[in-house]
This record gives sequence, structure tokens and C-alpha cells, in this order.
Amino acid sequence: MYLIGVDLDKVDGSELKRITAKRVCKLVGSYCEISPSGTGIRIFALSKELVGKGQSPSGEMYHKGRFLTVTGHGHARDVVIATDTLKSLEQEWWLDNGNETCNRNLSQIWKVSPPDTPRRRAELFEMLGYLSADCDYEGYRDAVWAILSTNWHDAGEIARNWCQTAPERFEQDNFETLVRSYDPHHADKITIGSLVFWARKAGWRG
Repeated sequence: MYLIGVDLDKVDGSELKRITAKRVCKLVGSYCEISPSGTGIRIFALSKELVGKGQSPSGEMYHKGRFLTVTGHGHARDVVIATDTLKSLEQEWWLDNGNETCNRNLSQIWKVSPPDTPRRRAELFEMLGYLSADCDYEGYRDAVWAILSTNWHDAGEIARNWCQTAPERFEQDNFETLVRSYDPHHADKITIGSLVFWARKAGWRG
């Protein structure tokens, strides 16, 4: 039996997201709660099979590779076995042609370690301009890791400068801890393609 975590971000961003989140919670029928940011939903369920491939445009689903904080801010409900429902969600979120095409296109935009050229730098800075450093911790952390994935000689400085655009939350010690926690060999690592996806969701048209 496997414990599966489902993460739905910023469900209060639109009526469609609220409706979708309610639908997913009802379908899975397992323990759900408000995420630490107060704007997302976390669902924890059991599965007889491994499901979940990380991030998708519709939501996130994990069976390994990530820590999901438990807040306890949810209705009292058991963690139930929901194998078939989770498999259906996985197929809906990752296996449709639209998502496959999107993922292929993103992977073609930038490799995991894009070359350090003036054009790439301009694209990176433009994308970061669409992303607020005053966001939830996971978004903040993942953006830093995505920048570090370029392997550019000054990637740490670029990440620090972006973080400092939210001066009230920036702390040098915390930033250095975040940088040290980056693992380029992680099975579910964040890449520059993730940053492309987030920036496009935020309105970037590059």
C-alpha cells in the first residue's frame, strides 16, 4: 500500500479552480486539508499501485520525491484507499494529448542545462519578471532550484537577486540553506523547463 499526496495550488484564484478542487476532493473521498499557504488543498490517500508523476498543469501528485507539510486544517476524515480514482486522475492530468504536446514543447524550449548566452539570459530575466518572490514557500523554493539548474557560474547570484525582490521575506541564512538543499540528481528534480511553465501560466509569451 502506498501513501499518495495530491497538491492543488491557488484554488482560490478563480471560480473554475474552486469547482475543480471540490470535484477532485469529492472524487478521491479521502483526508484533505488547507495547505500552509492557505490558498491550496492537500489530499492524502492510499493506493495499491504507484501513481503520481509530479507536476502537471492541472495539479500535482506524488508518491515519492517531495515532502508535503501536514497542517491539520481539514475536516476529520480517514485516509482511504482510492486506487482507481487516483489512476483516473493520473490519466486525466498526464496522458491526454494536450499535456503530452505541452510537455514536449517545454522540453524543446530549454534543456536541463541551457547554454549561457545573451538570449538565454534575457529570456530568464524576462520570465523571472513574471514571477513574484512574495509567494508560497514551495513556489519560492522551486524557482530558486530552477535557476540553479542552469548551472551558470552566477546562478546563485541570479537566484539571490530574484529573492531580494521580496525584501521582507529574504534572509541570507535561509537562502543559503535553500541553495544547499538543491539536488541536481534528484529523481523529480526541478528544471528550467518548470520555470518556463510557471512563467507562461503567469502570462509570459516567450
